[in-house]
Amino acid sequence: MSDFPDKWKGSLLLAADSIDKLRASDVERVLLDVPENDREELGRDISRCRPDLSDEIADILEESCPSP
Repeated sequence: MSDFPDKWKGSLLLAADSIDKLRASDVERVLLDVPENDREELGRDISRCRPDLSDEIADILEESCPSP
């Protein structure tokens, strides 16, 4: 988790021991742990570390934070 921002580590640890071990099925739990106005930033940080989860993150953000 060395390059994953410290401010999100508490949320990440709800679902995985490290960003490398985060499963796609747990991304929603991590994103929904933070206030709605922080989810996009957290999603970007997860995607930066784990590009393979980008599609899952985009789907969750679209469902939980729909654009007006």
